[in-house]
Amino acid sequence: MRPSPTWRPHERRYRVPVWRRGWVFALEAAAVMVVVGAISKATEGAPDPGWSLPVEGSPAATAPAQPGGGADDLAGPYDTQFGRFDPVTVEGSGDDVVPVPAGASAGLVVASYAGGGTFRVQPLDGSGAKAGKALVASSGAYSGTTAYGLRADRPDALRVSAEGDWVVTLVPVSGAAHVGGGGAALSGTGDTVVLYDGPQGHLAYIHDDPSPFSVVQYGGKAPLTLVDGEGAMSDTAPIDTGPSVVVVRTTGTWRLAQL
Repeated sequence: MRPSPTWRPHERRYRVPVWRRGWVFALEAAAVMVVVGAISKATEGAPDPGWSLPVEGSPAATAPAQPGGGADDLAGPYDTQFGRFDPVTVEGSGDDVVPVPAGASAGLVVASYAGGGTFRVQPLDGSGAKAGKALVASSGAYSGTTAYGLRADRPDALRVSAEGDWVVTLVPVSGAAHVGGGGAALSGTGDTVVLYDGPQGHLAYIHDDPSPFSVVQYGGKAPLTLVDGEGAMSDTAPIDTGPSVVVVRTTGTWRLAQL
């Protein structure tokens, strides 16, 4: 049995949303993709993805449902591996502690912050001590999705440090968007988590920002780093067989597609 936490969270408002509407990183209906040619610097022998970054201000593309199965079929492997819970949204201001839902070993953290100064989300263990690295460490406004528990034990809580108002939504891992299935693509801006269900092959990516950009796949015995660089880039990277969780970390605009 885990020891009782020593922290006492402040009063806060909880609501169980229709979580898709609550996501700051909103994955909307499939957008029409503009085919404009090859990705530069493609990996030797890898096929050309034939897509480009979306025009500024256009909606993010989403991956269509995979052939031969519905939403429950896609969620099943992830619910089995990581567990499931009812999504919960916490709205707060300043420093506070958000309990992590029981019943799942991992989950998504969808966070937004519009204030100034530092915004940080730090996992805590049952004693209130730090449990691993911070999920978010931003200076100024933030909007993105990260994950806890993919390679470490589930934390007991998340400590939010901020100078202004923030919103944190906790969602099951299976709630992330899917990339894969015959070239379906996803695009967005900032940190996110996606699910890869395809076979071993190549993942094409574009990053259109001078900031650091990393893409890591979780699903095998050890995390597989697909991308770890800085600045604008476009290329392809080998990816392992799904089901797996792919974590994107950046402040810039990105696009991913299975080849």
